[in-house]
Amino acid sequence: MKLNLESPVPLYHQLQEILRLKIANRAWNVGTQIPSEHDLCRTYGVTRPTVRQALEGLVREGLLVKRRGKGAFVTDPPLPVGLFSVTGVSDAFAGSNIQVETRVSYAGRSSACILAEGDDPEQGWVKFERVRSLNQVPTFFEYTWISAALVSGLDKSDLNNRSLYKTLQDNFNLRVGGGKQRFSAVAAPLKIARALRVRPGAPLLRVVRSIDLSRGGVATEAFPSAMRIDLYAAQGPFVLEQNITATNAYGSGADHPAVPTPQSEKSAASSVSNSANGANPALISHVPTTGVNF
Repeated sequence: MKLNLESPVPLYHQLQEILRLKIANRAWNVGTQIPSEHDLCRTYGVTRPTVRQALEGLVREGLLVKRRGKGAFVTDPPLPVGLFSVTGVSDAFAGSNIQVETRVSYAGRSSACILAEGDDPEQGWVKFERVRSLNQVPTFFEYTWISAALVSGLDKSDLNNRSLYKTLQDNFNLRVGGGKQRFSAVAAPLKIARALRVRPGAPLLRVVRSIDLSRGGVATEAFPSAMRIDLYAAQGPFVLEQNITATNAYGSGADHPAVPTPQSEKSAASSVSNSANGANPALISHVPTTGVNF
């Protein structure tokens, strides 16, 4: 496969695609060193900056890893992770070979929640700030607000390296019944950037998640949006993956879902929304991510 010098597609993009196909076709197996930058320049007739851009793109995709003084090597492809599940980060990585660590940086009470859609509860919120690391690399920063009336004493609990959802279920008989989530792009605020070790203003994916909770099979209707999570995610050894059905893609269970209009397509491009079970929201979470492939 050769580069097309007449194509409007940049040469480094073309070269990146050629090398990606070679990896996909097992021309180089996992752990194999690919040809050097010098050899790739000579083979494809391009400059070293072009080769480096192509290789950096493959590194970001998780297909190559660079070893200082040795070159670039084929690595295992990123693990597909269903991070968009309403059951959270811990469940998303359960069963994977990725080590998930959770560190609570703040636990206390708050009278207001910046994500609240209605009035704040009379007893206020229990608020957490947590940093989630994958294979010892800070990858998620998470704000959590939960109605204090539902989780008395939770702010005194140790949630380091523990699943919040499991804690809510085991200690407070609260279960996730479904929900909805919206996606948009944001720039990393200074505090989040420092926690995730990315530059301020780095692009992040924001997921605002509203989740319904129930206690003993009864919806917590007295506490709409009783739990809200504001989650920021940075680049990790995974790609985000979600199975889309006619129901959650179009909001209808019909056999033949309506065809999106140009306006709905435009709206979807700026803010994607998925819902489950059609219940009222009891949890909101928001996940901005940087460098994560879709």
